Amino acid sequence: MQTTRIEASWKTLALCALGLLMVGIGAFLADYAAKGGIDFIDEHSGLFLLAILIGMLISLVSIVGWAKRLDRHDRGKMGAILCLAPGGVCIVGSLIGGTNVHGPFILIFLPMFPISVLGLALLILVAVSARE
Repeated sequence: MQTTRIEASWKTLALCALGLLMVGIGAFLADYAAKGGIDFIDEHSGLFLLAILIGMLISLVSIVGWAKRLDRHDRGKMGAILCLAPGGVCIVGSLIGGTNVHGPFILIFLPMFPISVLGLALLILVAVSARE
């Protein structure tokens, strides 16, 4: 199936939102690794939190728009990835930083619930469309 211009724009928007999430969370992880020694991140922590929030909102909207353009099989793959990815991130984060809820890995949990719900909704839509 040829990628249309609209599908490519939704995909690009989703990847840009992922970049915002990575910048925001990565900044807090770098500050944690430096034991709070990066003054720029400490002084502009609100900006990085805003990047996480905007990235999360844009990613949810763009993933919905992208999924609407996909066929049933690809939508099912996207739903499965969205359901399983948060668990994988939790496992990797636990291996790296332990289970300290006061560390920067708590910021990774912000987008976990909406992404899991979105993945579950996509899987339900695939199951309903398969019955028709």
